[in-house]
Amino acid sequence: MKLLERESLQLIGNLRTRHSRDIASSRIGVGFECLEREMWEDTPQLYRLAGETGAKHARVQTGWFRCERERGTYHFDWLEEIVDKLLAQGIHPWFNLSYGNPLYCSGAESPDCAGFPPLFSHAARSAWSAFVAALVTHFSGKVTHYEIWNEPDCSGFWRHGPNAAEYMDLVTLTSPVIRQTDPKAKVIGGALGRSIAHLSAFEIACQYAQLGIAAYIDAFSFHRYHIMPELSRPEDYRLLRRLFNDHGGAHVELWQGESGCPSRAATIEALSDTPVTEDIQAKVALRSIVTDLAAGIDYTCYFSFSDFRFYHRNGLRRNPTYFGLLTTDDPPRPKPAYHAFRHLCTLFDDATTPCETAKLGIELDPFPPDERFTFQERQIRLKTALFQRHGRPFVAFWEPAALIPDAPGNPPHEPKEVFLQLWTYGQQIDRPVVIDPMTGNIFEPAKIVKTSPRILECGPVPVKDYPMLLADAGSVEYT
Repeated sequence: MKLLERESLQLIGNLRTRHSRDIASSRIGVGFECLEREMWEDTPQLYRLAGETGAKHARVQTGWFRCERERGTYHFDWLEEIVDKLLAQGIHPWFNLSYGNPLYCSGAESPDCAGFPPLFSHAARSAWSAFVAALVTHFSGKVTHYEIWNEPDCSGFWRHGPNAAEYMDLVTLTSPVIRQTDPKAKVIGGALGRSIAHLSAFEIACQYAQLGIAAYIDAFSFHRYHIMPELSRPEDYRLLRRLFNDHGGAHVELWQGESGCPSRAATIEALSDTPVTEDIQAKVALRSIVTDLAAGIDYTCYFSFSDFRFYHRNGLRRNPTYFGLLTTDDPPRPKPAYHAFRHLCTLFDDATTPCETAKLGIELDPFPPDERFTFQERQIRLKTALFQRHGRPFVAFWEPAALIPDAPGNPPHEPKEVFLQLWTYGQQIDRPVVIDPMTGNIFEPAKIVKTSPRILECGPVPVKDYPMLLADAGSVEYT
């Protein structure tokens, strides 16, 4: 037995983050939505800050109403500027094709026509197809992925309310135009506003699958807005995967295209009136992204990069929203969630992959007799996400505790110090370190025990209400 003892958990450095240009690829992106409605200002310093996150992708909405203000005349200059500035930072934009256009969509009371799909007249359908063809032609070589509409299962973005047949009509109208214009382009469908934690999302996804959506898309996207992201469980993802496999969609990737948490309470939209803080926002971001990556989702995108000064959907509402990693101050202020997101982008690039050869457990040393059963409850609640980085285990662990401590029955979370026990029949960690992705701090445990080549025990380590990471010191760069 090899035993090393130190006085306490020792800070040995801070994670060296990387720029988006220095990361080859990853499954993490960030939302650049709503710029077509100018709900936030895309200044040069924002793009610099975006590149410093290490994100490799950005979701951008195309704003048909802004591109075509005169019939048959397209203005893509504003959109091209966004694309070029993202690409200069090493971030690959992907397009969400939305929304309607008052030149063709009758009944709209606002220029953005967010709830008015272009389906109900020959003129609207023809104009939409022409717009999509012009857009794809213009951005060929720069943009490779196109998502059809946004949240068609929500009445605010689909004036008739959820209607699988109508949405499939839009998919069958749009997808062939994209593929014929750029055969290398990829098509994304779904963009469900309802989280797959809800049965209604599976019901409408099943309707899409039965109507043959898999023949028209390369990826299926869905959104999630929960204070506890773990409501989307691994079995939910497996069920969605099975649904597409059973309907000719084994090739269809699963994308979490929009998921976030505000940093302060707002009066409109997702999670309205929830008593959140900047600290809670950062914890939700960490738990959300790690939950997605651990479940094997092909891609996850955080909403959004900036707060909104106001909200514009089928009409202007003066209410701001606070989902951003940055504030709308001048200059913008990075929130704690920005730094947490930045740390995850550095750690979860293409060098970090799923691991199926390890198991993580927790134990107490010494073990208080009065915690015999209460600690078993904590062991059951422990969430683990198993990865490997540069060939060695790379493990996230946290307790999915309630994040709204002022709610009835939700006392503040008290981190419990435990000993981590890692078993693997693959390559074991040589020099264990614990990474706090909230701060980027890297620690060396006070006690490290190796009882065999397959078993490592180290600690004491706090189990927090957001993911911490056990890794090999040689798997990460720090200063």
